[in-house]
Order: sequence, then C-alpha cells, then structure tokens
Amino acid sequence: MRAVVEKLSEKGHEIVVLAPETNLLLKESEHYKRKTYAVPYTKEELHQGFSKFSKHHFDKVSLFDMALAEYRNNMYIINLFFYNCDSLLQNREMVRYLEESKFDALFTDPALPCGVILAEYLSIPSVYFFRGFPCSLEHAICKSPNPVSYVPRCYTSYTDHMTFSQRVMNLLVNSLETPLFKELYTKYQDIASKFLQREVHLPTLYRNGSIWLLRYDFVFEYPRPVMPNMVFIGGINCEKGKNLSQVFLVSLKALGKMYSFTAVLLLVVSSMRLAGGGKLLVIPMDGSHWLSMRAVLDELRQKGHEITVVAPEINLFMGTSESYTMRTYSVPFTKEELDGKFLAFTETIFKEQPFPLRIIQILENAKKTSALLFTTCTHLLYNSGLMPYLKESNFDAVFTDPMLPCGQIIALHLSVPSIFFLRGIPCGVDLEAAQCPNPPSYVPRMLSSNADHMTFTQRVTNLLISSSESFLCNIVYSQFESLASDFLQRPMTMKELFSHGSIWLKRVDFVFEYPMPVMPNMVFIGGINCEEKKPLSQVRNVCFVGHTGIARKVLLAITSLCALGHMELYI
Repeated sequence: MRAVVEKLSEKGHEIVVLAPETNLLLKESEHYKRKTYAVPYTKEELHQGFSKFSKHHFDKVSLFDMALAEYRNNMYIINLFFYNCDSLLQNREMVRYLEESKFDALFTDPALPCGVILAEYLSIPSVYFFRGFPCSLEHAICKSPNPVSYVPRCYTSYTDHMTFSQRVMNLLVNSLETPLFKELYTKYQDIASKFLQREVHLPTLYRNGSIWLLRYDFVFEYPRPVMPNMVFIGGINCEKGKNLSQVFLVSLKALGKMYSFTAVLLLVVSSMRLAGGGKLLVIPMDGSHWLSMRAVLDELRQKGHEITVVAPEINLFMGTSESYTMRTYSVPFTKEELDGKFLAFTETIFKEQPFPLRIIQILENAKKTSALLFTTCTHLLYNSGLMPYLKESNFDAVFTDPMLPCGQIIALHLSVPSIFFLRGIPCGVDLEAAQCPNPPSYVPRMLSSNADHMTFTQRVTNLLISSSESFLCNIVYSQFESLASDFLQRPMTMKELFSHGSIWLKRVDFVFEYPMPVMPNMVFIGGINCEEKKPLSQVRNVCFVGHTGIARKVLLAITSLCALGHMELYI
C-alpha cells in the first residue's frame, strides 16, 4: 500500500495515515501526515505474533496441520487487530479529528474491518486494497459466483482443474469458511454495533465498498467471474522492467495454434510493442459501430501504431483517413440496397408497437441483416487478392466488432490474438462464450427494457426472451458457423469462435445499466465516445456532502471513481 500512497501524494492528494503507536513498518514519511493512537500491546508481542504467522506458511506440513496452525496464528493476529481497532474507535479525540477533517474518501485494507466501520460512520466512499480474505468473504459480499466444484479454496493449493477427491476436499474446506468468518470477525460486529449505535451486520458494511483493488492477477492464478467494481492490480509492486525483446515475440509466435489463455494475453501485450507501436488489423462493423470504433483508432494512431482497416467498397460511413490505411474488397450489392436495409432495421428498433409484433419484426430484419453481413464476410474471406496480403503482412493483433464474426475467423486463420470492441450481442452468445453467469431471473435480456429488479411478470417475459435466444442466434449466425467451419477446415460454433477473444472491450457501464459478474478479460469502456468536459467544480463536493440516505448511496456509487481526484484522501 505504501507505494500507492506515495504515488497518490505525488499527484497532489493530501493524505492522512492512521497508525497504532506500536507497529512494525508504519513510519513517518514526507508523502503523508501520520496520526497515531495508543494500543494495549507491546512491540515484543506484536513481533512474536507476526513471526509465528509468517513462519508456518513456508513449513511443509499436511493440510490438517496447516489449517490448525493457520487457525491458531490467525486468532492471535486477529486479537491484536481487534485491540487495535477497539482502541481507535474508543479514542474520542481521534474520532472528533476525523469528523472535523471532512475527508473525501477512505483507503483501507478490509482485512482489518476498522476502516470499513469508520467509512460508514463518516458517510464517505471507501476503496479496498487487499489480497483476499481467508474465508472468501469478498466474493460472498459482492455476490460473485464462487462454485466449489470450480474455484479452489484458500490454502488448498488446488487449481480450477480438480480431481474428484480434490473437489470433495474443496467442499469440506468451503463448509468451514462460514464458521471461520464468525470466529474471526464476530467481535468486530459487536464493536461496530456499539460504535455506530445500531445493529450491524458486518458483511453488509463491507458491501458498501465502492471499489475493490485486488492484489493478484487471474493470469497467474485462475480466471473467474468478478463484479465490475473489482479491479485486478496484481504486480503493482513489481519493479518496472525493460520492454520485451523481439526474441520473446518470435518465441510466442512459435506457439502456432496453441491458444493457451496466458500465452494469448502475453502475446496481446507484447506483440503490440507499446513503446514503438505495432501492426493492427481492423475489421469493423459498419454503421454506428464504426463511428464508435473510429475514435479509438485515431488515438491508437497517435500512439504510433500502424493500422490497416479492411472494409467493403460499398459502406455507410467508412471513409479514408490519415489515421489508417484502408483496404477494400468488392461486394454484390449497391449503396441504395445497403441504405434501405439499415434504415428498415433502425426504424423497427425505435418504433413503438406491441411486444410480440416488435419481436417478429426484429427477427425478420435480423434475417435480412444477417444475409447482408454473411455476403460481405464471404466476399472478404474468399478474396484471392486481399487474403494473401493479410497473411503476408504479419499483423500483431486483430481489432474487431464480433457482431460481424468475420474478424474473429480471420484472427484464427492468421493465428493472432483478437480484441473485441462491442456493445453486446443480442442473443447473449458473448456472455456464453466467455462463460459469464447470465441467469434470466436476474439479468435482463436485450430489448426487454427490464431492470435487474423485476416483477414476476417481467421475469416471465425475461425467461421467454431468454429461451428464444438460441433461436435468434441460429437465425443470425448459423450461416457464419458453416462459413467458419469451411474456411478454417474444422468444425466451429459461434460459442467456440468467440471464446478465443483475448480482450473484450464493452461499450457499457454497470453504473448506468446493472451490475453483473464478468470475466476478468472483459473491460467496461462505457462513455468512451462522450465529449470530454471540464473537471468538476468544488460545488460538487458541497452537493455530495449534503445528500443523505438513499440519494447519498447513489452518489457514492457514481462518484466513487472520482473520489481519487484532487481531494483529501483518508487512509
């Protein structure tokens, strides 16, 4: 945490660090003001506890002995932490200072719940910075999927590919997590209730955390769904190394068609050669999709990347630009036919009509649009002049909108990683391909206009739409499955095709839609095309502090990402 605090200080934040008088490493610094409070234990007792706690982690013992030692040492450390927290909350002079200082946000490690309690007391947003709870509490709090048959529990040393006996052991360890939490944190719940002068459920307090900064990386552990306000920052304390050499790039390309998830992500990072710029092949979707993507290409060009855009000769908006090289291919339709089909499709989307009739018309237009896109894709893949050029150009990555699967087919053909840039796919195949949980009782389906809080009737409607998604996907993408299978010379489904996407850039924002679990390689970029405005004025701070109750909580959710602006920061 200290490295983060120093960087925040360099950016102009005013930082106050609360620390017990007896501590291990919390020393004075020019980067922050330190405020201390008395605690009822000695330096020797503190050293003894942490020495035992760290030593057993490196002992080679059985799982049972490890669990027993972990429990004993955890209880010793937890008791010290409890005395620490209790001493702080009972220090009326310190609490009064915190009230009068009008801090804008609280930065804390939630393994010690004291910061969480203080954030609730001071009614300010909190940013969590930690490695994880021994009892996987963070996933229960954030409602992230955490199935015992797939997600290995703490201290088991398992991977997400477990044998039957390992799954049984994982289940047993999981059954101990709730009793472990109660044993470790019940006392904090009692002092929180006393301090806040109301009955407190500790997991509910944790749920008010605005952002969770997780000090690990799914690439080196295992991929799993997380909520959008959980951010992986593994390696944040690693020393900055030199740029990857060309030898490393050649080694990665030698992997051929091995689509190891880790290897692909490393390839995305290394092959683009951020320092000197890389070669990017762009296969866009026409219409408003292209207008969103074009701004990104302009920015990438400014950073030194060499960009080639492949587009049909007949299109709506895709013109030439100094930001990229345009390569075109012929298609068997006219400009008038293209304009007419897209106009009919957009009129259906915005036309007010009964729900059943609206669905029927959307399906009809989906058929026509799919046929148009299929024709476009076929003429690209079998263009005898363009495809050899793409293969010889040695592109580092493909940047594409998966609404038109042609880009991903070419990415597999060229054996390069792909980056998806999309709003969403109507039949939910994007979530299915990425293995994201997508229950119809909670996640509203596209075109339903429902929120994630649905009435029984809305849930029934949502379920009906969900059950029709495979039918819609079959209408839109069945031809593309046949095309991909023939072109790649192996059986291919849309789910498998999209599952090879390295990074998903989604033009949505959970704040304005609804929170739902996503995989770590899915990045929310909603608002990327919004016009850049001036920084928020100090008037916002007055309005922010003045709101209470439900309105305040909404503001916390929206402004939490802004809380690290030029404001005072409390740790």
